Amino acid sequence: MLMEAISFKKALEITINNIQPLPTDYITIERLVGRVAAEDIFSLVDSPSHDVSLKDGYAVKFEDIEMASEESPVYLRLKGSLMAGSSARMEIIQGHAVKIMSGAVIPHGTEAVISNEFASDDGVSVRVVNNAMPGQNILPSGTDTKKDELIVEKGARLRPTQVGLIAAAGHSSLKAYITPRVTIIATGDEVLAVGMPFQKGKVFASNLITISAWCSFYGMQSNTVIVKDEGDAIKDV
Repeated sequence: MLMEAISFKKALEITINNIQPLPTDYITIERLVGRVAAEDIFSLVDSPSHDVSLKDGYAVKFEDIEMASEESPVYLRLKGSLMAGSSARMEIIQGHAVKIMSGAVIPHGTEAVISNEFASDDGVSVRVVNNAMPGQNILPSGTDTKKDELIVEKGARLRPTQVGLIAAAGHSSLKAYITPRVTIIATGDEVLAVGMPFQKGKVFASNLITISAWCSFYGMQSNTVIVKDEGDAIKDV
């Protein structure tokens, strides 16, 4: 018995009315790409937590190096050095500089970082041959994320850059919807599975493969089935 045909609009309406949100689960950050966030995500920390250096170089006062040039270098007293990850705290005073690595916390009182291209030291003093504007080569605290800031909205499909931001915000896992599983059915006596020997009057199930590919593209697991144009066969699937 033939079923009454319905319009695409009606078919879409029936489909949407029968869709319900999938269950959720806590997913580790390594597996989040392509998943859909099931809740708003807020930053747990400021990132970076302190002002940090963007370059290997020297933390300085702006007024000390404002007039520095190749023709008229400025010499500053080397006060010490700071590596990335160091917990040491230093303070810059006029006439002094601190050697600093990229990612290291900026010493208190620093107004700029002059990069290694324009400065060098002999272990006692620092020779500077260019200036650096206030704030130059300094990444302020909270530039990437600020504590309690909304960084991802519920319903967002997570891209690699967002996953990195979530990690910077202090999360190791979050609630996401489980991956949808889809069965795609192609009907018709003329439809051949891809890879089968070609027969005259038949067509390969290219639409089936196209829809399956779109499902994979959007992170869904799909299964494909070809059945005859018979009501009972379709119901059995």
